[in-house]
Amino acid sequence: MLMLGSRFYQRPVMSLQTGGRLATTGLPVIDPGALKIVAFQVEGPLLTERPAFLRIQEIREIAPMGMIVDSADDIVGLEDVIALKKLYDIEFELLDMPVIDEHKKKIGKVEDYTLETGGFVIQQIRVKRGMLQGLND
Repeated sequence: MLMLGSRFYQRPVMSLQTGGRLATTGLPVIDPGALKIVAFQVEGPLLTERPAFLRIQEIREIAPMGMIVDSADDIVGLEDVIALKKLYDIEFELLDMPVIDEHKKKIGKVEDYTLETGGFVIQQIRVKRGMLQGLND
């Protein structure tokens, strides 16, 4: 299923084990080479790690109530997964990134993106054009 990336920001992370809310999602950690979300940074009062992350592999289901995982053990710290730390250290953020055409002319900036929820691969980006750019075109 295709969904807007903005729908995954500030979503509850629910535990099957306790039936309660573990955390809330924050910014995604994106692999810029594959344009794939590998994890979400999460925040919550019950978390012992700071920063803490929910890896995509740990999400059992995406429901109207939020992302469902087995338990709090599915949330990891930055030092727990080497590949995740490397991507986090890149600090790649897709939102608000400038979009340049093949003639090196700025078109606008990334406003949102569409991703496929099966593998969290980004399929399409939505570009917000500047006011003057929109008038010229």
